[in-house]
Amino acid sequence: MIFQPYERTADTALYRRRLPHWRQGGCCYFVTWRLADSLPSEKLDEWHRERREWLAAHGLQSPEDLAKLSPLARAEYASVFGGKIEKWLDAGFGKCDLAKPEVSAVIEEALRFFDGERYALGDFVVMPNHVHVLVTPAPDWALSQILHTWKSVTAKAANRVLGKTGEFWQHESFDHALRSEDDLRRYERYIRENPVGLRDGMFRLGRGKCEFENVPWLDDRTGKPAACPTVAQAAGLRERRTQAEEGSEKQESPNIPGTTVRLPSDSVDLSGKPAACPTVAQAAGLRERRTQAEDVTEKQESPGIPGATVHPSSDCVDLSGKPAACPTLSRLKLRHFRCFEHFEAEFSPGTNFIIGPNARGKTSLIEAACVLLRLQSPRVTQLARLVKHGRRGFVADGIFGARHLQFYYSTERRKLALDGVEQGNGREWLTLARAMWFGNEDIELVRGSADKRRRFLDFVVAQYAAGYRTALRGFEHALRSRNHLLKQPAPRWREIEAFDAPLIEHGSRVAAARAQLLAEMQADADAAHHAISGKSETLRLEYVPGDGGDFVASLAAAKQEDARLRQTTIGPHRDDARFFLNGLPGDDASEGQQRTLVLALKLGAARLLERHFDQPPLLLLDDIFGELDPDRRNALLGFLPPGSQRIITTTHLDWMPDSSTAQILRLA
Repeated sequence: MIFQPYERTADTALYRRRLPHWRQGGCCYFVTWRLADSLPSEKLDEWHRERREWLAAHGLQSPEDLAKLSPLARAEYASVFGGKIEKWLDAGFGKCDLAKPEVSAVIEEALRFFDGERYALGDFVVMPNHVHVLVTPAPDWALSQILHTWKSVTAKAANRVLGKTGEFWQHESFDHALRSEDDLRRYERYIRENPVGLRDGMFRLGRGKCEFENVPWLDDRTGKPAACPTVAQAAGLRERRTQAEEGSEKQESPNIPGTTVRLPSDSVDLSGKPAACPTVAQAAGLRERRTQAEDVTEKQESPGIPGATVHPSSDCVDLSGKPAACPTLSRLKLRHFRCFEHFEAEFSPGTNFIIGPNARGKTSLIEAACVLLRLQSPRVTQLARLVKHGRRGFVADGIFGARHLQFYYSTERRKLALDGVEQGNGREWLTLARAMWFGNEDIELVRGSADKRRRFLDFVVAQYAAGYRTALRGFEHALRSRNHLLKQPAPRWREIEAFDAPLIEHGSRVAAARAQLLAEMQADADAAHHAISGKSETLRLEYVPGDGGDFVASLAAAKQEDARLRQTTIGPHRDDARFFLNGLPGDDASEGQQRTLVLALKLGAARLLERHFDQPPLLLLDDIFGELDPDRRNALLGFLPPGSQRIITTTHLDWMPDSSTAQILRLA
């Protein structure tokens, strides 16, 4: 496996709960954690008493002072007290719930979930009441983060399998930084031999991929781990590795809400059961289609993201590079989504109406179309809210152009499959289609808080700027880390400032892309506003940076304010956008003017996406025509991008002069 030994002279962090934990970037660790009932209280009391005696004999007051000892003495400490724990664990105290195959399967799945991305997984064994793992974290993923994810996710899933609640794991874990390849081989042998004497089915022994799939921090010449990064370097490495996660929406889990499953190469269906694997001919056909799509894709520089590219959809060109019929959403199947137990609908390439009384699921259907194509909802930030009450997860399944898309989401896991082949991430998926949502709640873009406007900008930019998701996630990661340190009782500015560089680097890209978006939308939004309103009013869009225009200087000047408020007060998380009609603020306009303004914004964004891809986005219009007078309704319909597929919800069609060419779906 990828192996970097502990270096005595390299930067090392020490923290403790009941046990001390030495952490060093890039190192391989042997990690053990155990069930909550695996060690009787009398055994733990004995362990603590003996540890106090050992510390006193070495002139130490507490485990926090272990850093004062030599590496040899620290190794003795780990051997004596770690070995005693191991002996007791192997004795099999407690109920040994991990001996149940259905529970140990949950543990194995969690271990493999981010293997090759956040860490390289080596040998592991799930014993009846504890788990041993060899793991090498990626530089920007702390071992504590990885352990927290493994333990929190598996605790919930295992309790669900067992039909119980309450504490599943002990809070404390044991970890040992390996110091040599001999150390590694010794622990590999220990893991393999640990189950000796147990019946088959009482344990689960395995090995991970033992490598990273995208490891820019390895030495380019040798393929071996480069020197361990410093705190500041590690904080700045996220941009270089998150390209591997670019298509994934930020929500957490493996059984990990909001992320995609990366399993071994075996084909699986959306229930997680083995599916028929593609034949050699089918696999060759899939590869050929993808190669052809890549060959005809022209890359353009992405606005605001230097060096990033825009990827036009390959489905709108034939193999000679000439325009072809643009792909559309032809079928949508749902299971356990919002109010629907099961539902299936077909759509035409042109205009589609979904008609029915209120509270029948019209909005949920077009929301599902957006979730299927973009892996996010235009209405809520958490996909868990879309799961039908009493169900574990939902399935959105559809045909877009010639591609079959299947998306399964639950609070435990998330799966994506394209043409029956499970995807490791959403990068290819998110290049297939664009979408633009129109809803009555859009008026909050004018009336509401700045976070709604930022979310709108992010939704649009992410659809055409290939590097934007990476930049946004990198900024949010640095921001969370910096704020976490600022909230500590005694903030340490050296650690806080380690996140300034990635915060500024990613934040500057995010801000530039948002500003560029509004600049590119300006002419189309103004034209749309003029067409819908029928008046000579001018619409002006203005970007208001949250970094004061000079992120570096503003961040440095805000140091005292950040310390006082215990949060980062400068940056793109404070960005805003302002809209003006004839030079007057949009939030002072009438309701009718505000509704026209937000329609113009959405149309401007749709036109921008059409220009970038030579293909209009799917337009999802949620019952917006009831709020418009007849003239504005007709003007809006006339200004929609020609050739676009439209799915429109409404309670009736009395307002539509001619719907004979549209496909109509009626909900009872």
